[in-house]
Amino acid sequence: MIGFHHRHSDEVAAIPPAGWPRSGSGTLNQLNPDLGTAESATADLGSTGSVAPAGRVSHLRRSRNQSGFTLVEILLTVAIAGIVLAPVGGWMVLAITSQGETAGRFSDAAQTRLLETYIARDVASAEMILDQSLAASTGTSLVDCSPSASPAGDPSLILNLRYFGTEPELVVYKTATVDSGPALVRRACSLGIPHVEHKNQTIVHGLADAGSVTATCSGAYCKQVVVDAELASGATLHTSATRRGTAAALEGLIPGSLRPQAVIDVGVIEPRTPSSPYRVNLSGASSWDLDTDSSGLTYQWTAVGGSPSSSTGVAPVFEWSTPGPKQINLRVTDDSGNVSRVSKTVVLENQQPIIDGVSITLADGRLIGIAGSTEFTFEAEAYDPDGSSADLGYEWQLPGAEFSTNPVTGYVFPVDASGTQTVDLTITDADGGRVVRTVQVLLAPGGESDTLFFPLPDVSKTPPLVNLDTGHAITFTPSNPPLFQSWELRDSAGVPVASSTDPSWTYVVPISGGGTHTIVQFTTTGEVLDEFRINHPPSTLFSYSTPNPAPTSIAFTDLSTDPPYAGNAGITSRLWDFGSLGTSTDETVDILFPDSGDYEVTLTVTDVDGAIGSFTETITIPAGPATTTTTIPGGP
Repeated sequence: MIGFHHRHSDEVAAIPPAGWPRSGSGTLNQLNPDLGTAESATADLGSTGSVAPAGRVSHLRRSRNQSGFTLVEILLTVAIAGIVLAPVGGWMVLAITSQGETAGRFSDAAQTRLLETYIARDVASAEMILDQSLAASTGTSLVDCSPSASPAGDPSLILNLRYFGTEPELVVYKTATVDSGPALVRRACSLGIPHVEHKNQTIVHGLADAGSVTATCSGAYCKQVVVDAELASGATLHTSATRRGTAAALEGLIPGSLRPQAVIDVGVIEPRTPSSPYRVNLSGASSWDLDTDSSGLTYQWTAVGGSPSSSTGVAPVFEWSTPGPKQINLRVTDDSGNVSRVSKTVVLENQQPIIDGVSITLADGRLIGIAGSTEFTFEAEAYDPDGSSADLGYEWQLPGAEFSTNPVTGYVFPVDASGTQTVDLTITDADGGRVVRTVQVLLAPGGESDTLFFPLPDVSKTPPLVNLDTGHAITFTPSNPPLFQSWELRDSAGVPVASSTDPSWTYVVPISGGGTHTIVQFTTTGEVLDEFRINHPPSTLFSYSTPNPAPTSIAFTDLSTDPPYAGNAGITSRLWDFGSLGTSTDETVDILFPDSGDYEVTLTVTDVDGAIGSFTETITIPAGPATTTTTIPGGP
């Protein structure tokens, strides 16, 4: 119609008319503006072998320039698209439909496999199986894990399976309504504690209706179980499972002779006392009968090693005289003669001995013992709350010696065991219960005179050195109080500086009163003189720069002194403690405080004689000025 055939279209595209520019690839890429007339276009197209009238060609060219496509081209494109897309659309509809059907088939297959798995496992190990038919023929009813919600004859219950192992269990298959509609649900619960601890598992959903599931027993003593279900999709699920065991083994487990379930509840366990045994209160009242109510149950208890050894009551009490695990057995019989047994172990705890106190006595009425000479007596007051106190065993651990008696008498600490000594006592009862107690003893060094000092002097120094603490006090005690009369303290020149008639005399030494002194103890037999040297702890002090708002750095300087030494000449070591900010041993230290608040700073110094001084102060760091954030608007 246009005047050239399709077989020449490539040729027209590849060989432009004379005077038209050629692209680098030999195709038309633009029009020469000098060839805009119909005549020139006709003359060029004539080389194709089919020339249309000039007017029609001119009209066609104008249509292309104005609309892009002719009506014939549009109709031709639509026709081709229809031919191509029609089968494609059909294929798409078919694929979508097939996908839904395939998903449905997969869902049905998955549910079938799940049902087969549960039924096969449950039926294989069940000791008793009951379906609706057997329930009706034996005059019993299927039960649920929650009987109050499932009255007798409930049609939603289709199968009961019971297991009577160490943890008896009931498994119920029933229909129920879930979010997706009617479903087959598996419910399991403990038989030991009836009607509780149940859990549900949806096995099949999308049932045709609540009555579209059946479970049927077949074979002797319900040897095989068949389950059928109709789905809302129209599919049918079918599976079967077989119980393990021979007919002889299954006999007696058939409905109509359902055995009861025995349950032992342990009540109050009364502890043993020296005059009475353990008393264990038990109850079998939670035992239950699946056939009828539990009023016809009878009970037979046995208590291994207990007193009495057996009982037929519902709530017996058994006694034991020794601790440890105790086995209790219960045999429950219903009115049809069916029997259920259960055992439980109760552990009776032994109470450990109780120590009321440990007394320490020094020979000759001394208040402080002397290593290597003073005799000590140790005695414990203890009892066994649930046994005989006469059977208690004692183990004393003292420096260089062990004793298994109570009391321990005449013990003398080794001569080199001065200062605080530890004594350990372990008491064991007849049943292995143990309790440990530790006591401490303060000893004066061996060879000490009849005057005892506290703080204890360093006898390695000449004269013996007494380092005072920050209280600057020293205590004098006579080692033999019955002979004591009075005290007199003299300075290095022999001049009395203080005196007392108090047997245990605590004297606060003035700061200027350090150096060598003599303590004189006047006794009924004469005077006892001991020379010693008093060393005061360092006078601890520090300075610091004025705190600025946080964050800020503060300089700390140690100003401690130790008379009689000049300045800090007597200070041998120091330790700054800034808490979470760290420590330092320098005389001057700068510390950065990152945040505002209170900080505790402690300086501890030690002098040449080992005396220790300490000073603590709280540093308050103020908060910095509030920060203002200004937002500058952005440009256009």
